[in-house]
Amino acid sequence: MQLNVRTYNKLNFQTTECGTQAVVKFDNGFGASVIQGGYAYGGLELAVLSNFAKGTWEITYSTNITNDVEGYLIPDDVTDLLQRIASLSKDGIEPIEPSN
Repeated sequence: MQLNVRTYNKLNFQTTECGTQAVVKFDNGFGASVIQGGYAYGGLELAVLSNFAKGTWEITYSTNITNDVEGYLIPDDVTDLLQRIASLSKDGIEPIEPSN
């Protein structure tokens, strides 16, 4: 598991039975599982994670980023999602950007 990685290019993928996977945890208690190849939807997918404990985690559907696994992604999409997950509050809410 990596900590606070916010770009696709810096992910460290490991071979699993599902394809190659990178798991990232952020300081806010959320994280991401990124899978490429294998069983990944469209070849590259991301799931939002929470409840990290003793090396385990679970997929969460309680953020306003997504209510499911995001598939059919390109690396830029993964980077965008990682940055959004890292910016979540501990309650899973994205910050509101000020309007100009």
